[in-house]
Amino acid sequence: MTTARATASSSRVGDEVQIATPGHSSTSPDRRGKIVGLVGRPGHEHYLVRWPDGRESVLHPGSDVASHSRRPAHLS
Repeated sequence: MTTARATASSSRVGDEVQIATPGHSSTSPDRRGKIVGLVGRPGHEHYLVRWPDGRESVLHPGSDVASHSRRPAHLS
């Protein structure tokens, strides 16, 4: 598994995303979800993310978002 700051060019359907919570604590854990789609135009893609509770939303990646690829490094 590889981890990187999320960018549209590096993140793909099937990758996991993690949103860092400022002042991380047990009462405000990081939020994690799975990319199930890419939306937007080239260079300005956003992620359609499915969260653990089953809801889906569009995520505009920022500096607080990291992606976790489930692809082996040699296939990236």
